[in-house]
Amino acid sequence: MIGERIRQARLLAGLTLDEVAAQMTSHSQSITKAGLSKYEKNKSIPKPAFLVLLAHILGVKSSYFWEQASVHIEWIAFRKHALLPVKEQDQIKAIASKYAESFIWLENTLNKAEKASFPKSQKVRDLKDVESLADSVRKNWKLDLAPIDNMIQTIEDRGGIVVTHPGTAGKFDGLAGWVNDKLPIIVSNSSISNDRFRYNLAHELGHLVIDMSAKPGKEAEKYAHRFAASFLVPSKIAYEQLGPKRRSLSIGELRLLKRKYGMSMQAWVRRAFDLGIIDEHQYKKQFITFSSLGIKKQEPDDQPVHEEPQKLKMMTLRALAEGMITKDKAEEICPGCVKEFESVPASAMRKKMKTVRTAIDIVRLPKQERDKILLAAAKKAEKEYRESTTLTSFDAFAEDDLHDETK
Repeated sequence: MIGERIRQARLLAGLTLDEVAAQMTSHSQSITKAGLSKYEKNKSIPKPAFLVLLAHILGVKSSYFWEQASVHIEWIAFRKHALLPVKEQDQIKAIASKYAESFIWLENTLNKAEKASFPKSQKVRDLKDVESLADSVRKNWKLDLAPIDNMIQTIEDRGGIVVTHPGTAGKFDGLAGWVNDKLPIIVSNSSISNDRFRYNLAHELGHLVIDMSAKPGKEAEKYAHRFAASFLVPSKIAYEQLGPKRRSLSIGELRLLKRKYGMSMQAWVRRAFDLGIIDEHQYKKQFITFSSLGIKKQEPDDQPVHEEPQKLKMMTLRALAEGMITKDKAEEICPGCVKEFESVPASAMRKKMKTVRTAIDIVRLPKQERDKILLAAAKKAEKEYRESTTLTSFDAFAEDDLHDETK
């Protein structure tokens, strides 16, 4: 229905009804908030000319309003700051919905829809069950006990959809849900440190694989946190790296562990406490040390997020290469993909142009100077040919092979 598409386009643009009405009025198209609301609720049908202007304001093609929405997402978890405006919450969900819509459309176009290998949500009785579930997921996904190099790729390779959102730093962590009741989707804030980003992905994964229906909010978050740490660093690895019992943990070893496993120093300390490697006194003491050193707010070796979703890009470029979509459609689905992956790198282009200019310059030289340059190049080539065995030896032929013995 047109109304749903109008609303989604407005949310994608991050605008309220009042803001859209004001912009429409500034373009000599008078409309009230109530009038726009009627359009969004399908209580009234806008005229084509109105939709053309509205599309311009919202940054979409007018044809967008006539496309049939193909996805429904049931959001099951949304970790955010209380001060995150509702407008921004709705925008994040709308961006994820559009991404999922493009993702599913491409899968159907390429006839390559895959069944997600995510386990069905399972009930757990306690945190011990959570640890076991994390180990089970790693085993089923054939991750062994090695550090996970790329969390996004790990999830995408098992049929999940991952969306990154660069804004709202500090106000939003992540959300998780199910697309059309079958495809898992995770959205994570990418304007944070890489280790925190990876932890957030694992946390939202916990919401997807654990049945939280009977868990109150705080308990559900506790279980998701435990799953995240267990998934990134299984208990066996934690015991191997830290030992069964410790009196203290050094900043140096925590930094090294952070680099190796992509999990923050603070999360490592919490992991050690949860597994009984350190006691509560040492746990609190460690965080006091973190606070005094300023590590609690920003840890050493914090890096920006360097993981990004690849599957949508791959499908877009494949569909484009096989002539299933146009470049305009590819740009609509995955803005910047074609230019990013098919353009010649500037360095290579500069090198090529430099070679062309040199050749042109030589041709323009007087014959005597041109002959000197060509003679020097010929002597250099002769020297390389005589001294380089890679140019004078041929394993495929012996000397006799060059003569025709049938004559």
